[in-house]
Amino acid sequence: MPEGLYQIHDLLLIRLSGPAGQFAKVDKEYAYYRTPTAPAGRPVDIDFDLHPFSPPSLVEAQTVDKKYRVDDRTLFAADRYKVAFWKTALDGLDQRETRVRFAGNRWSMVIVVKLFLEPLIRLKVTLSGKAMVHSSCLTDGTRGFVLAASPSTGKTTTLLNWLSAGHPFVSDEYTILDDDGAWGYVTPFRFHAHNLTMNPILANIPDSAKRQIRLRTALLKVSGGYADVTYNIGVREALPQVAISDRAPWTSLMVITRADAPAPRVRTDRRDEVIRKLQVINHFELRQFAQYMNAWTYVHPPSVIARYFDIERENLARVLASRPCYEVNVPTNYTRQTYDQLIELLYRLDQA
Repeated sequence: MPEGLYQIHDLLLIRLSGPAGQFAKVDKEYAYYRTPTAPAGRPVDIDFDLHPFSPPSLVEAQTVDKKYRVDDRTLFAADRYKVAFWKTALDGLDQRETRVRFAGNRWSMVIVVKLFLEPLIRLKVTLSGKAMVHSSCLTDGTRGFVLAASPSTGKTTTLLNWLSAGHPFVSDEYTILDDDGAWGYVTPFRFHAHNLTMNPILANIPDSAKRQIRLRTALLKVSGGYADVTYNIGVREALPQVAISDRAPWTSLMVITRADAPAPRVRTDRRDEVIRKLQVINHFELRQFAQYMNAWTYVHPPSVIARYFDIERENLARVLASRPCYEVNVPTNYTRQTYDQLIELLYRLDQA
């Protein structure tokens, strides 16, 4: 059976194993971080196993919300999301090494990264003292703008326009921030059809990928948002001409929100409001995994999991303490002119 190791900078080591087909779907997400061997003496932080398994015998477990069974070390649940069904056992959620056993139907492989592995990575990174923000990072080598936003706000469109000017890629989904700079987070792009028309830099991606992007965008629309099966394409495959930067300076942070405005404008520069918005964006991105954290907290109220959101807020407050941060409204109808106005505003705010 296939097995892979993935080292996200020097922050996290993940081991993945499972049947070939299921393994390949998850392996694609973190291919950039694949490593042949673990660093000497480095323990695995997340051991993610996709093989079928029998429910563990949890004699002393408490049942939470009729679904989650939790004992002193393990959480087990049989669960579903839309047409995806699965069972999972999380061992040592609040420990240095967490083991996840996950087995489900074919549709569960569509959501396993976004609903389980990525939130677990965020949990580990946050507990290590870093701030992991749902955002893109734009850098020109001297300055760095972290653009945090909820989905469908223009984050990826802005990044693609930025990359077309010859700048390196740092992150699109999440950026990991500490006091010294930004760590890149390289995962596949998730494009929609409008990206193909608005971003000429995508002109040379494979035709097969373009067809899949258009097909899945159409499916998303006709299903009223139910069939959210966005096509994933790796950064190197989509944009082989773009350099990737694992580490970058960052000098300011902006929460980007859509508004009925003629041009990008600053809504607020109050740090407490910006941090609150960042936490709400991040909370939405936890999706169903937040319920697993709640179930663990219910049974283990003194656990570090119970303090997760306080720790996240403390990390954000610390890394933002010496940098300007703003909420910036952008027009609902995002155009190339919007991008030019936004970049001009970002530089002006960064130099203020």
